[in-house]
Amino acid sequence: MNSSHFPARVRAVCLALALPASVFAAEPAVLSSESISLADAIQATLANQPGVEITRQQVLQRAGNAQSASGQFDWALGSFYSRETNRTPTGTPPPFLAVHRVETSIYGFGFAKQFRNGISVTPQVSVVDARDNVSSPAPFSQSDLSLTITVPLLRGLGAKTTGATEAAARTAVRAQEAQARFQLEQIVYQTASAYWNCLAARRNLEILIDTAASAQKVFSTVEVFAKGGELDSATLDQSRALVSTRQAEREDGELTYFQARQALGLALGLGAKQLARVPDVSSEFPAVIDVTRIPAAIGEKYVSESLARRGDYLAAGLNVDAQQLLLDQARGNLKPQLDLDLKLGYAGRDARADRFRPAYALSNDLTGVNALGSFTFQWPIANNVARGAYVSQRATLEQAKLNSAQAANGVASSVLVALETLRKTIAQYQLSTQAVDTYKRAVEQTGEKLKVGEASLTELIDVQDRYASARRVQIDTIRRYAVTLAQLRLLTGTLSSVADKKATFEVGALGELPFAQ
Repeated sequence: MNSSHFPARVRAVCLALALPASVFAAEPAVLSSESISLADAIQATLANQPGVEITRQQVLQRAGNAQSASGQFDWALGSFYSRETNRTPTGTPPPFLAVHRVETSIYGFGFAKQFRNGISVTPQVSVVDARDNVSSPAPFSQSDLSLTITVPLLRGLGAKTTGATEAAARTAVRAQEAQARFQLEQIVYQTASAYWNCLAARRNLEILIDTAASAQKVFSTVEVFAKGGELDSATLDQSRALVSTRQAEREDGELTYFQARQALGLALGLGAKQLARVPDVSSEFPAVIDVTRIPAAIGEKYVSESLARRGDYLAAGLNVDAQQLLLDQARGNLKPQLDLDLKLGYAGRDARADRFRPAYALSNDLTGVNALGSFTFQWPIANNVARGAYVSQRATLEQAKLNSAQAANGVASSVLVALETLRKTIAQYQLSTQAVDTYKRAVEQTGEKLKVGEASLTELIDVQDRYASARRVQIDTIRRYAVTLAQLRLLTGTLSSVADKKATFEVGALGELPFAQ
């Protein structure tokens, strides 16, 4: 079998992990109904595969959660207005007032903001405009300009407590971005695997077509000799059965090839109407490397590099960081609440008969500085809410740590297995290639012997079967080699590179050993 390297020119496909859809996803790829290269297949996958958009939406979901968490520290604007008229009978006879009437209007607006260290500030302006027909027949307006500062002294003090939810949410975004990168790499790997499976199925079908044609040729020859009386009917029946067997095998090979093309179509993200016209594959299997490039001692390096690069493992570590932030917050919430409130402000008054009197009161006859200080203390005796939240969060953190450690073990094991599989497939490919060459010569020699009567038809058929079987083993070995090479890229986190939140996939890397010098 001829194997060739990927083209020297490497095609790169970039995807932003957290950008608008118009930037993230390319236009749906238009595929030729005839054939498709591996590079085009990967680009079509990234453009059409629903899983790509799913990863983007998952990142956006986390980003939305982080944005919501940051809203805790937004400036908030508030305003209020009320008007009240209160009429109370005085119970006095004329000429005194029979009704005590009080009219009050209250205007106000203010801002509120909590800082990440837990301190809150509330600047506020309010005006009371009143008329009292008994004590103050002339209307007046009284203003209050104040700034209230609330300082938590125990619970809620410091960014570890107040800002933990936001910090954990932002860490979760980074974790999802790392996870999204790995998910995209999985999607690309699945396409590459389906591509190689499809190529192998086609090559197997070519062998079955060849063996079926060879069987038909043998039958035609035997039929001629049988009519001349040189061969008996049993030999003719045997060759006829061989033709039927080879045709049945060819039918099965055509079905396998059709199934492989459908699997490739699904990996490409083709729609229901496009699946009837899945393109054939045109790229060749990657060249088999020398097994000496994979020494036994290289496993430790591959494991350490994988733990530093794998998106899913990095996401597990970031999840531990996020849970630690929330545990620090839960620990801080075990404290009782003791808040110091400081209020500073000025008061104004205006009694002129003018409709803008409430506005004049903000700057007329100001007195101050007025000051108010207070402490607020609250301590649930059993404190079960805070204690229960702390126990729950501590358990969540421990689970995250265990999951991360388990993920590290899984990464190490899968990388070592992939390396060993690659070594074995290289050796198997070399042995299968030798077997193919040997059986090819054997078929030629047996055919020559058959012509001179030194070999039987049964012997020729047996050697041909062995030759075809060796060719199919060779194809399956090179398929497993190509798939394992791509899998090793996936497992070591080297299937893509990330810069500015964009994952770049180099198609040529699928046929190369990771960390090759």
